[in-house]
Amino acid sequence: MRNYYFLWATIRPDYVKNTYKEWVDKCKDISKIVTKIAVITEQQKEKIDSFNFPDCEVIVYDEKKGYNAAITHLTKTIECNDDDILLLLSDDFFPCNNWDVYLDKKFENWDGALFLNDGYQETVKEGCLCITLACMTFKCLKKLNRMVFHPDYRHYFSDNEAFVNLKELGLLKDDRDIDKEIFEHRHYILGKRKQDDNDILNYSFWDQDKATSQRRLILPIEERLK
Repeated sequence: MRNYYFLWATIRPDYVKNTYKEWVDKCKDISKIVTKIAVITEQQKEKIDSFNFPDCEVIVYDEKKGYNAAITHLTKTIECNDDDILLLLSDDFFPCNNWDVYLDKKFENWDGALFLNDGYQETVKEGCLCITLACMTFKCLKKLNRMVFHPDYRHYFSDNEAFVNLKELGLLKDDRDIDKEIFEHRHYILGKRKQDDNDILNYSFWDQDKATSQRRLILPIEERLK
């Protein structure tokens, strides 16, 4: 039986509590869930530890700021079975009902990444697309040199590069045009949650991350995966 690993970088412990509950409530078999969370302060770690999530490890990572650096620390250090499924979660992503049953079926004869529909991206398969919620086997992660959202980015555009890398390597399964399941991104831009100071700070890196994307996407895939 494969396990599902939640890899989660956050600075909002209370969001984690509510989001985690929804993932568990909509899962058919919660015994398959293993959770690894990266935060930036001991106080955040203590808060999440107090929730007593089963099979959950919380670490403090503050060597480099930003979601991408923290999530890359998790992907670089995790060890599991090749066919285990990794979900790189954020605080405002929520699953469909029986999401584990859906993913079990999608990965039954597939060893790569799955393009999950976040409810906002059109189901076209070419153009400016991004992997907002990464979902893949551990074997697939290793083919990416254990980097999905490259730490050269602070917050934005890494999901665009993730799409390009997976597509170029032939590792992306995209059934969004035939599947109905939505993994909803409750983003503040569409009024799904309130914007906070962290959102404002993240947006200040937009131009910097855009320039990083323009620089990196002209590199060969071998260089992008370093």
